Amino acid sequence: MTHKGIGDELGISSRAVEGHMRRLRARVKLMVAKGEIEPLSGRSSAPKAGVR
Repeated sequence: MTHKGIGDELGISSRAVEGHMRRLRARVKLMVAKGEIEPLSGRSSAPKAGVR
């Protein structure tokens, strides 16, 4: 689903959806680093090119 589609469903802008998703990804990365949760296996857990 696109950010626009999600925003339409939730009644918020696509930009707000992008911000929420960015913060959630950062929170998950921190939780994995602390060992609080296990990373998913497979393609979605592999680092993407250019990501720091």
